[in-house]
Amino acid sequence: MSNEKSSKRTWIRILQIVGLVLVLWAAITLISGFLLVDVGPDVEGRTYRFEDAEIFGYPIPGYGTIAWIGGVIGVVLLIAQYFLGKSSKS
Repeated sequence: MSNEKSSKRTWIRILQIVGLVLVLWAAITLISGFLLVDVGPDVEGRTYRFEDAEIFGYPIPGYGTIAWIGGVIGVVLLIAQYFLGKSSKS
């Protein structure tokens, strides 16, 4: 029984860490994207691909879209670990 609780706590901790990393990564990406959205390409023609693009007719998500998706997944993981942690205490 004790081993099961320890294993469950480990998984809850992993969910918490992964969720926090995703939320922080999304926040940093979105903030930097909003700051660099009006910045033109550098001397070599590279741009900060924050917005969605299309290459050969295929939609390619930009960093902004990926960050929103990652942030939502991170928040869902944090909510899940909260409720799992709450149920493991009882």
